[in-house]
Amino acid sequence: MAILIENNKLRAVIQNGPKSDLQVYSEAIHSVIDFYLCKEPFAPIQQGQAGNIYFLKWLDKCLSWEPPKDSKTLGKVVCIIPKNDVCLLESFIQSLDLSSQDILHHGSYHGINQTLCDRLFFINVLRNSLSPNLDEIRNELRKTVVN
Repeated sequence: MAILIENNKLRAVIQNGPKSDLQVYSEAIHSVIDFYLCKEPFAPIQQGQAGNIYFLKWLDKCLSWEPPKDSKTLGKVVCIIPKNDVCLLESFIQSLDLSSQDILHHGSYHGINQTLCDRLFFINVLRNSLSPNLDEIRNELRKTVVN
């Protein structure tokens, strides 16, 4: 949806909706983590995959729900980026990309669990919501630091 800088906080609006939508995104992230830890046939976790797990867990902790300002609108699922760290934002995006690729690659050889396949949709929504023009975000952050 949009990445905003409000009150000197970098936050990405993922989706407008009820509080239960937050759980949907969290479950999607945990499904990807479970894929790495419990996939069949078993394969040891590689260093890059461990990095994906690390950043996915961190991303899950950054997700929150903001209640609506009035009764006519929905709340928002948002991702608050700690310390306005654009590098962390890039790591979230990269982990979402690589995880999706790993799942699809593994699934092309061994089949893919339908639930995990369904949850990849929400992983892609997360990825797209976190992926504006990062140069614009950096420039906006520089302006807030100068002011």
